[in-house]
Amino acid sequence: MKYIRALISLIQLSIVRIKNPHVKCSIFNNIGKRTRINIEKGSEARIGRKFSTRNNVEINVRRSAELVIGNNVFFNSNCIVTVHKKLKIGNSVQFGPGCMIFDHDHDLDNGKHIGENIYKMSAIEIDDNTWIGANVVILRGTKIGRNCIIGAGCVLKGNYP
Repeated sequence: MKYIRALISLIQLSIVRIKNPHVKCSIFNNIGKRTRINIEKGSEARIGRKFSTRNNVEINVRRSAELVIGNNVFFNSNCIVTVHKKLKIGNSVQFGPGCMIFDHDHDLDNGKHIGENIYKMSAIEIDDNTWIGANVVILRGTKIGRNCIIGAGCVLKGNYP
């Protein structure tokens, strides 16, 4: 079963790389069942070695956005990541189940309607050796320093050295 899972991961990442030539990643990572990696044309993604996910993880990199994931990064089940500007995740970062990362908010101050998809965007950075507990929400403009432990259920926006 382990070898079948590795083969499926290899195929998934190969398809991602074929669809978008700006994706740089090792094809020998471990991607869980029903994990979706959607990288739009015009965006860039670099995924390090030993990247792994459990089931139902969704990673979306929108047009003109940049995603950088270091080595030895793990996403547990049911995590959602959507990048409109930039997300940088360092080495040896682990995410508990149900984590969500959004580097954008709807811009409702401009007199437009929410359906017009106008966003406020700010980069997110998560430094090395960080553990993020279950159901944490990380919002635009957040910087998490090295060796941090983020408790379950937190909503983060700002600087956490």
